[in-house]
Amino acid sequence: WAHEDDTKVPLLETLQAFNELLTAGTIKAFGASNYSVERIKEAHEIAKANNLKSFTAIQNEYNMVFRSDYEKSFGKEAISLGLDQFPYYSLASGFLSGKYSQGSSVTSVRSGGVAKYQTQAGYILVDAIKEIAIKHNSNASAVSLAWLRAKNCVPIASARTVDQLKEIIQEVRLSGDEVNVFNECPAWIDKSKGSPIKYFFTINIDNVFITAKKSKSILRGGDYYNLYLMALIIYYYILLIFYLLLYFITVFIYYVFIFF
Repeated sequence: WAHEDDTKVPLLETLQAFNELLTAGTIKAFGASNYSVERIKEAHEIAKANNLKSFTAIQNEYNMVFRSDYEKSFGKEAISLGLDQFPYYSLASGFLSGKYSQGSSVTSVRSGGVAKYQTQAGYILVDAIKEIAIKHNSNASAVSLAWLRAKNCVPIASARTVDQLKEIIQEVRLSGDEVNVFNECPAWIDKSKGSPIKYFFTINIDNVFITAKKSKSILRGGDYYNLYLMALIIYYYILLIFYLLLYFITVFIYYVFIFF
């Protein structure tokens, strides 16, 4: 693996080095980690022009709760670029294992990296994962990894204990409807640190709940979240009307003082 994109080193030089290892029989293939889709395309073009082999796999951060960046790039082009997908942080540093709950703390070497996922949105998603896990007589970790496999990925997951290992090696096969529920669930987190306002205004809320009904899966906390969204809509409409009224009143008073 080329684990970081070193832009100071020409891509041609990187590809030549890997191809020498291929010729020597030291490796059978090579992949890129933390590369952008643009750089992978550039590498493919350079390889083609110089009769070289190029990257055949990508290893970037991708999981059910941190996914927007990846899905906007490799999610659409990985297959067309001939890339196998090996996402790391597939359990979001343990957050998607279900062991974290609101108002409680977890003693873990990775707990510091979980903070960015611990939002209302993140916990709603974890509740949905837990419910699907119960249906499959399994656990949240296994369901989270199953979703990635359904997205044509080979997830990278690690364990510190035997119990954690037993969780991640369980095989779960999600139905098409279950995969779609998670695909459209309005609870992922991106680099905006999971701002509920951002995902509220960037997805189709109706489709989420229609999909949930079709799958006959009642997401835990779903009714509460529906009310939460409705209250949020009303709140921002009222806020918008308030500021518009304030603006027009201010303009009116301004012109009254000027002309009278």
